[in-house]
Amino acid sequence: MDLQGIVYHIEDAHQFWSELEDIVSTPASSSLSQLDATLRHFITFCASFHQQYLQTPVQLEHAVSILLDSELFAYHSDRLSNIVISDALATTDPHVQLILYHLLLHHGRRHTSFFRAPKKWTELIPLLMDHITLMDLDFDLGIGSSTWVGNGTVPMPIEARLRILATMILYEVCRMQKFDKARLEVFSDGFVDFLFELVESTRDMQDETLNYCVIKLIIALNEQFMVAAIPPNKEDGKEQAVAENRVIRVLIRRLDSSKTFGENLIFMLNRADRSAEDRCMQLLVLKILYLLFTTPGSQEYFYTNDLCVLVDVFLRELDDLDDDNESLRNTYLRVLHPLLAHTQLRTINYKRTQILRTLEGLIGHAQIRDISPTTKRLVERCLSGEWAVQLKREREAIAARSRAASPASDTVSDGQSVTAESFMLQTQTHAQKGAAPHPLKDMKFSKSMDVLTLQRREREREKEVVTLRAAVDDQQTAKKSKPKPKVLLSQAYETHRRGSNDSFLSLMSVAGASASSAGNRSSTSTITSILTPSSPPSRLTLQFPPPSPSLSPEFEALSISGKHSSRVHSASTPALPVTATPIFEDPPELVQKPQTQAWGHRRPPPAPPVGVPRRKPPAIPSRSTKAVFTRTIASSTHAKAV
Repeated sequence: MDLQGIVYHIEDAHQFWSELEDIVSTPASSSLSQLDATLRHFITFCASFHQQYLQTPVQLEHAVSILLDSELFAYHSDRLSNIVISDALATTDPHVQLILYHLLLHHGRRHTSFFRAPKKWTELIPLLMDHITLMDLDFDLGIGSSTWVGNGTVPMPIEARLRILATMILYEVCRMQKFDKARLEVFSDGFVDFLFELVESTRDMQDETLNYCVIKLIIALNEQFMVAAIPPNKEDGKEQAVAENRVIRVLIRRLDSSKTFGENLIFMLNRADRSAEDRCMQLLVLKILYLLFTTPGSQEYFYTNDLCVLVDVFLRELDDLDDDNESLRNTYLRVLHPLLAHTQLRTINYKRTQILRTLEGLIGHAQIRDISPTTKRLVERCLSGEWAVQLKREREAIAARSRAASPASDTVSDGQSVTAESFMLQTQTHAQKGAAPHPLKDMKFSKSMDVLTLQRREREREKEVVTLRAAVDDQQTAKKSKPKPKVLLSQAYETHRRGSNDSFLSLMSVAGASASSAGNRSSTSTITSILTPSSPPSRLTLQFPPPSPSLSPEFEALSISGKHSSRVHSASTPALPVTATPIFEDPPELVQKPQTQAWGHRRPPPAPPVGVPRRKPPAIPSRSTKAVFTRTIASSTHAKAV
């Protein structure tokens, strides 16, 4: 291919990209005319081979970045960008226009001031609009790829690729600049209506790039008309501003035939990410939604299901947006009020409780964080809606019924009502008198922290009283009791182990030994036993000191007089000291008539069976002189050898 006297024979992609880098490598001593020629050489070379080696948007962006990152464009960006705009206005070759529009788009995204220069774009905007409106859509285009599928696989028309680029550039210019009413005259009603029709025509495309680009252009134009229609005096009527907005005016005329625009508008808002470009797109979408929800005739433009999806998006964004994005969050709050008050949602209860909780959370905890006055005002506006007022009343009624069903006072088992304050007063009174308070287990307290604290303190107080009682009893017992000889438990066990021919005396010995050992196991007190070898064992009597008059009847019941107590204290509660002293008494009837005791006579043996011969007793082994037998003597605890 002959380019300015240079013939290129490109065989592969590697050779193509190497040649691109050689073109932008210019010597430092190059003149301005040489720099201009190098720029046009680069554009012509890319336009000649873009169908072979620049088929995808990624490849085109990489080729453009080679020029934008070079020293050629870094030091002469203003001069070269003006050359690109002038060539785009003069050339009619669509392949060259494709490269020029890519250079304009990517250079403007790197340097936003390039899009904000009105003089550079005044003549180029009508040309971009022509690329959007002149192409016919009688066939389905596979936008975003190099081919489209019809009767066969053919290259995508260059006009379709130019349309996408023209739409993207025009959107960036409308987003960055501020148009006055005179400059907005170029965007006629027919052009706006064509954009809405283009959205409906491209709804079934496999690649939705063109569809979304046109929607972005529409919402950017809507903001331009909104800003231009703001009157100098805000007291003027709003109807005039809406009437001058061509986007809203055209959309109201075709509400029934522009459903795809509303559906994709909500879809784009739902899929927006956290990038700066998408943040700007969200603001533009919210502004047109606000006009649709507040303008009579367009308030019910969206389907009910789409409005429910919109509520979910609002709840998510209000929870996720931080203070750095306060402007965007306040815009969501501005749109939320008409969304809930003017659309079909005013009669549908969809997540109102969650909405109310989210709004209250935005202005809650004002004592620990700063809340913007604008945010507070917008939230209060939303909460002033009829749906919010009614929901608050229902919540207060439910809370009142709950308080009535579960009163704050606690109920005692005897039917009396005792509050936490009265119980504390009662506890202090008992403590001053030295008596234990009423057991907590008899009361039905609510599971609150105050009641749990009272229970814990009461348990500690019971332990202190029991410990004090044990100390007092130990002192009284030490003064009244006299030292008595103690018998080790081994002697009682020895008595129980040895046998005796006297059944009555053996039974008494077992009873005495069992009582002594049981007393040692069931309490921590000291058992003092007096066993006289010459006297038989008798009843075991437990003697307890009298209860102190200063303690309550609850602890007096723990003292046992004349009987053996079977109460066993737990490990956590110290047991009362008990002194069990077995005293052997000799009643007259027991000494004179051992056979007639308090337990009665022994039952006589049964009569032998009649007619059955008696079994012969076993033979008694002969007594050897070396054998030694022992027998227990009733009157002594020692054994004799026979």
